[in-house]
Amino acid sequence: MEANHTPGPWEAIPWECRAATTIVHKQSGRVIAECSGLGRMSDDCLDDARLIAAAPDMLRALEKSLQAMYERDLANDLDEGNRRSPEKIEDDGDWSEEVYAIRAAIAKATNAA
Repeated sequence: MEANHTPGPWEAIPWECRAATTIVHKQSGRVIAECSGLGRMSDDCLDDARLIAAAPDMLRALEKSLQAMYERDLANDLDEGNRRSPEKIEDDGDWSEEVYAIRAAIAKATNAA
């Protein structure tokens, strides 16, 4: 799945002139998002901004993890003499709960739901 977002790395930085915390593209300084709580600052504002800033890295990690799971399960299938595609394995209900959760998170992030 291809995401059409500003590529990472992003970082969360305190920025007093507009919002309490700002998420920026690390190389260009382009503003991705601004976080502020009730008023100008909330206790969890910086934590929220850090989570948002980690999103591109987490998406990439989930995509790589999912691919590794597919390759492992396909290799196991071949060892057993089967030749099912990832779609067939999914149709058979042979993916773990975690695989479905990862796929749902990727779909949410890439608007592929």
